Amino acid sequence: MADPPYTLRPYQASDLAFHIGAKKSLNLSDPGTGKTGVVCVLAYYHWTRHGRKTIWAMPKSLMEKNKDEFGLFTEFEPEDIAILESDFAPLTRNWTGPTFTRQKRVRSMRIRLASGEVTNTHHYDGPGQLVYPSPLKNEQGPGWWTVGKAAPSRELPKEPALCFPVLGPDGKPKYDIFFEDEEAKDLIAAASDAKVFICTFSFLRSHWERLLDTIPEIDLFLVDELHMGYSTADSQQTDSFFFVTDRCSQFCGMTGTLIDGRLDSAFPAIHAIEPRYYGSKQGFLDEHALKYDDFDRVELWHNFEKIQAILARHSVRHTFEEVYGDEPVHFETKVVEMGPQCREKYDEFHEQAMLELDDMRVLDGTLPGVNLIRAQQIMAHPETMGLAKGEVTGKDKLLAAYATEGRPMLVFAQLQPEQERCVKVLEEQGLRVGLINANVSAKERARIDAAFCAGELDAIVGSGPTVAVGFNWERADIVVFISIDYKDTNILQAYRRGSRGNRTTTLRVIFVQYKNSVDQRKYQIVKIKSETANKVDPTRRILQVA
Repeated sequence: MADPPYTLRPYQASDLAFHIGAKKSLNLSDPGTGKTGVVCVLAYYHWTRHGRKTIWAMPKSLMEKNKDEFGLFTEFEPEDIAILESDFAPLTRNWTGPTFTRQKRVRSMRIRLASGEVTNTHHYDGPGQLVYPSPLKNEQGPGWWTVGKAAPSRELPKEPALCFPVLGPDGKPKYDIFFEDEEAKDLIAAASDAKVFICTFSFLRSHWERLLDTIPEIDLFLVDELHMGYSTADSQQTDSFFFVTDRCSQFCGMTGTLIDGRLDSAFPAIHAIEPRYYGSKQGFLDEHALKYDDFDRVELWHNFEKIQAILARHSVRHTFEEVYGDEPVHFETKVVEMGPQCREKYDEFHEQAMLELDDMRVLDGTLPGVNLIRAQQIMAHPETMGLAKGEVTGKDKLLAAYATEGRPMLVFAQLQPEQERCVKVLEEQGLRVGLINANVSAKERARIDAAFCAGELDAIVGSGPTVAVGFNWERADIVVFISIDYKDTNILQAYRRGSRGNRTTTLRVIFVQYKNSVDQRKYQIVKIKSETANKVDPTRRILQVA
């Protein structure tokens, strides 16, 4: 194989040395500053020098792109990189082995007794559908156990590769039940000759134990856009993150936005590197939570200096300005009027929607926020509410005006019907448009990305969380946020799809808001979150967009 076309720049080589020496570390550099190339070489180093294989977890949008990065920076062959998808289809380039299609999920069940003995594997298709010989005793008589009937009150899990204890009458664990996915087992076995295994956060959550048991050479764990997968300490997905970092001697997590709205979003990464800093999430809260609100949510944080010191010890960080010079970005806020039909209906919900926004629980999805949802729907896609018939909204008019300039543009919107509305507005102005949201497959995202970069598309419309990772769209001249969610990280990551590399022109970033609406309050929330992140990392931009 020919030598890789790219080599690491001096600061990237220094980062590589840091990650090799630190064993478990973070790369917190800004988007577009070259984190991916460093970890590709890190994986190649560990394989060639120590025989360590790599598991690399990331958002779905990045899988194909990051696989291609290995060909740019290392001498790995295409078949050395295996993509493990949630549909269990191996996607390594030029794959010549067996192909597995997901026609029917076949699961098997095993029981592990308190003694440690494990019963034979039995196929399982759902609760109540299987009776088989077992050393356990129950109301049906000795030697038989019925799935879904003799089980305790806890419902059997629907996800594969899960394990949970069954308690006896004394309240102590009596035996464990585990579920395994036969197709995932075949996929992992077929791909086991690879050196690097790329997967999503959800795939790793379901199959981490099987993956590590089947391929014991895996000893390097990489995570891209760590804040998108592991920012909540008490989730099953983050539990899998802790298990894998514990099993692997080497770990490197990458994100330019570690503080993701809440200060405790940094806890999982810190805990994975060195659990003794806090011991538990409660230990973190004891040191950093200064004030709680009436709903027992943290309202104020303090002791930012400790987190700064921990991250300084275990991470590297390079700002965009450090690598490329001043960021060529100009921010604008445009306030527009709703149409009279929308305004009349919107005002029925405005007051209660603002109250719901002041209750921070709505931002974490633990409170429905019905009035807020209705208010946002009226602003975002009034046509689905029977409104704005024949009426062009203020945001539509502004977006159409930018489209007539004929320059490459990126448009971000929160809700899917709103994204589709934006596509229609742009296409009516003669633009060629690609839509990327959660409904678009990884391969289609890659196709749209390539088409835009090649000048075959004039605009891309998408959601911040979906589009704000991995894409290099410095060709764009305008970024328009028609609406936003509640995360400053999504705004930073999204506009920096266009603010990358050595731009020769200034990138215009435009935030569009309806006058006297919840839009203003949402931007205030985003500003507060960016201020919290700035207290940990003074180089983190405070979003002055309220």
